[in-house]
Amino acid sequence: MWDEQCLDGTEKEKSHPLYFFSYHFPLPASFFRFIMSLSLVSIVSQTTLAELGRASNTRKIFEESNQRRQTHGSDVCDFSLGNSVVSPPQAFREALQQISLDPPSNVHSYLPTTGLPQLRENIAKCLTKWHNVEISKDCVLMACGASAAINIVLHTILPADSEVIIPTPCFGEYIRYVENMRCKVVLVPCLPNYELDVEAIRAAINDKTRVILLNNPNNPTGKVYSQKTLVDLSKVLMDVFEHRKETTPDNPSPVFLLSDEIYRLIHYDQSTPIFSTFAAYPYSFLVSSFAKDFALPGERIGYICISPALVDQCLIDALSSSTRVLGYVGCPSMMQHVLCKCLENGFDYAPVLAEYRKRRDRLHAILLDAGLQCPLPEAAVYLFPKVPEGVTDKEFADLLRAQNVFVVPGSSFLDPTSVRLAFCVDMDVIEKSAPKIKLATQQARAHHN
Repeated sequence: MWDEQCLDGTEKEKSHPLYFFSYHFPLPASFFRFIMSLSLVSIVSQTTLAELGRASNTRKIFEESNQRRQTHGSDVCDFSLGNSVVSPPQAFREALQQISLDPPSNVHSYLPTTGLPQLRENIAKCLTKWHNVEISKDCVLMACGASAAINIVLHTILPADSEVIIPTPCFGEYIRYVENMRCKVVLVPCLPNYELDVEAIRAAINDKTRVILLNNPNNPTGKVYSQKTLVDLSKVLMDVFEHRKETTPDNPSPVFLLSDEIYRLIHYDQSTPIFSTFAAYPYSFLVSSFAKDFALPGERIGYICISPALVDQCLIDALSSSTRVLGYVGCPSMMQHVLCKCLENGFDYAPVLAEYRKRRDRLHAILLDAGLQCPLPEAAVYLFPKVPEGVTDKEFADLLRAQNVFVVPGSSFLDPTSVRLAFCVDMDVIEKSAPKIKLATQQARAHHN
């Protein structure tokens, strides 16, 4: 029973989870008050606390825009997150209906860690066509999105204290993925046109370099790396491997290329195919997902593809083990069945690409009309304009935010000269943003003058 030895039940104490236990287990109130007084620092590890300070700025801005929308409604123009409003391909919607009305017996069951075999086969056929390299089902393993796929590959191939080179601008979460593996990130800026600086990458490679992590096409720039650049990079990496064979003949290791190709289908110049990572360099891993190109970011379904030159059962087993160790187990069963049916039936991606192109072109015109410098992206769903002279990326983002336009400062992608706008939004949001962007740009210039 409650007695004077226990908590007195103030409103603050009643709100604490320990109040219930203190009522049923009448230990001295001083004991419970001591436990309740423990700060967050006492519970959360110092490593995690440090990461909280570097949590995704994109997500914070997205959440802030949602809060602003509660008071300002449709006046809010949110370009923060690549959270597409474009409908998935018609073939996907038809496959979803087919699976829902006539589900396989294992539609909600555990599947093999590597994924549904027929889906892996269908993805391998698509990849063979896209890369013009023969890819088998054994090369493909399913994952809970591209982020999970990257973490699984890194966990599998990174020795402790090794180094990973990441060209910038880049998706900022990559850094945390690498550091979570207790490895070091080496950032190498791209050239002014956002092409890879191959010579700078060569200079950054040392005996500890294990992986080069690329995003091709790139987020946030929309850059597609050229065939020449990828071939030149391959030559550098092959030279490094030959040197390692001479200096460490007992256990030479190549520098692996890990290419995040989540935006491959959202490529606006279909007359110039994206050059194959596997054709460029045999010691490669590719990761992707159906989040962006199929507009399914919430379904968390992606995959790893191992270069045909690397695939063997030991590597497949190691990747499967890393999948379980990291707690992913396997990606959603029903979505695997739906996408398997969709790829079997075939899909027309042109209507989806047309929707993205329409949004890209209109928002790009708005930015130019406002007087901003902005390259036209070759791929992906982002525009990356330069900020006006005399203001920082964060100051310009604040000026836009004051107009209810939410963008992500370029420093979140390791390039503080720009801001990023995700144009996978409704067209009316893009149209509504035009006078707001122009006004914020005028205010930035007035601030400079």
